[in-house]
Amino acid sequence: MSEKLDLHITGNPFIDSGIYALNMLVCKETKINDMTFNHLHEGIKLISELYLTPAWNKNMFSIFPNSILTNNVYKDKKQELYPEELDKLFNSINDTTDNGTCIGCGRRDSIKEHVKRDVPLTGSVSFKNFFSYAKEGADYCPLCVLLIQFMPLVLYRSGGKFILFHSDSEKVMKYWSIESIKNYNKQVSSGDYVGCFNEEYQNPVNGIFHIIEKMIKTYDRKHWDNINPSLNFYYFTNYNQGAELDLYSFPNNVFNFLTYIPSTEENNWKYIIRRQYVNIKKDEEEEKYKNKKNRIYENLLNGKSILHYLFDVKNKKTFCSWELLKYYLGEVENMSDNRIEAIRKLGDSLSEYIVKYDDKKVLTDIEQASTYGNFTNILRKIMKSKVEKGDKELLCTFDDFVNYICPDYKVWKETRDLILFRLYENLSEWLIDNK
Repeated sequence: MSEKLDLHITGNPFIDSGIYALNMLVCKETKINDMTFNHLHEGIKLISELYLTPAWNKNMFSIFPNSILTNNVYKDKKQELYPEELDKLFNSINDTTDNGTCIGCGRRDSIKEHVKRDVPLTGSVSFKNFFSYAKEGADYCPLCVLLIQFMPLVLYRSGGKFILFHSDSEKVMKYWSIESIKNYNKQVSSGDYVGCFNEEYQNPVNGIFHIIEKMIKTYDRKHWDNINPSLNFYYFTNYNQGAELDLYSFPNNVFNFLTYIPSTEENNWKYIIRRQYVNIKKDEEEEKYKNKKNRIYENLLNGKSILHYLFDVKNKKTFCSWELLKYYLGEVENMSDNRIEAIRKLGDSLSEYIVKYDDKKVLTDIEQASTYGNFTNILRKIMKSKVEKGDKELLCTFDDFVNYICPDYKVWKETRDLILFRLYENLSEWLIDNK
């Protein structure tokens, strides 16, 4: 057996999280595939003490039920038996092979079958349908089982369950591991052991966006260029009376959009987000409303548009700049630059027309357009009016209209909303002057 553990990322979220947690816990300057048995042994000592503290031990009932840490049978002996169990796994680690039987890493052989007490969400002996070939457990090698023991260090507590964050990006996984181990170090230095990372986000979707936004702000925007990481959040409990799992796949285009938001737009974005928490009071503090459902977060996570949340028809105002809207449209809505530019030009032309001829009715008509035919008829009347007034400036070209502005009648509402956004932005002073 070599001095190095010869670790490789597996794609299994529980194992990979354990690898990164161990790495950041004892040897963050060492590359993962250079970690040694000494590093692993050092980590075992630390978690052997940590998981026996009351708060951490309480968390283990939802992570490793019926284990030595949680089974009442071992109540008076777990301080002795848990380290022994970890040492037994450590001493059972075997050499890598080309065709290992471990379903976690595939590089080492499984020695015994493991159930949910060791590997969350795998099932128990009495439910053989959870396992291949109706076996009495899952085939994991001792090293993978041991690495999973470090996984709780990077769990994020939310609403009585845990969020496990996993990505194919080493940069992203290292960031989250560093952030989580900071929480561990804070507990150690203060002597106040409060359990898994917890920032009081009871709503998991809000917690997920908090994690992403916190991660983005830690580094300069260029740090995230051309990464395009997969971002998966496993929201689970392994509790005996009801194991549950919800998977949230964070859209890559939403991540890229959030990394773009410049400092000049941060306050605007915060205001936009705050407006869409459900049932919040006007002066309510964030600590009280942050766990309520947020429409923007829900829409972004589920691939739905947030365009109508970026401006206010009633008060005729926008909440961010066209540049931020433009990036949202291109990155998240996958709208072409040609279409965005054509709509912008049409919005600018309409703005000039309204101011030049002091035509307030045009704005009202566009706001109240209820069908595609109604909307296009408004534009036709404006074009006719321009001709009658001897105004030779085109509102838009035929090609721009059919190819970009309204290439499909089904998108007319989106086009109308974008035009209104541009009108409110361009005419802000004119709107105030005209009450």
